[in-house]
Amino acid sequence: MGPIDTLELREAGYEWEELIDPRGLAKTVAHALTRPARAHITELKVYPQK
Repeated sequence: MGPIDTLELREAGYEWEELIDPRGLAKTVAHALTRPARAHITELKVYPQK
């Protein structure tokens, strides 16, 4: 869990290593949304890749 990589955060001094890639986040959310109806996702944590 952490901040998502945006221009504003990079300008604020965040390093890309500590930011979550928005494309990776989108893929993760899409994966969660396409699970079968019987799947119960109660929590989805996304961390920056280190």
